[in-house]
Amino acid sequence: MLGAAAALAWVAGSDRPEKEVVRIGFLPLTDCAALVVAAALGFDRKYGIKIELSREASWARVRDKLINGELDAAHVLYGLVYGVQLGIGGPKKDMAVLMTLNQN
Repeated sequence: MLGAAAALAWVAGSDRPEKEVVRIGFLPLTDCAALVVAAALGFDRKYGIKIELSREASWARVRDKLINGELDAAHVLYGLVYGVQLGIGGPKKDMAVLMTLNQN
């Protein structure tokens, strides 16, 4: 019951973030630098959240963790999100692109 009340308070306009810890998956490539720097310098604290980075070994692993809910977000290749949305190469699941850095 308390959880439901907290959720409703957020919907009503609370300044508190919906999630306090946000798990973000990434592959250790140069273009993940923005995530690593943001976590290392504490940019997340300004917004009342904690970024928890999850280093992954493959794009398939990132995809699988997004699908099963182990990750809240991820730095991924442009087409991965659309592939998941369409069910290409695995289960179909709704995805959202919240930010793009480039479209190769």
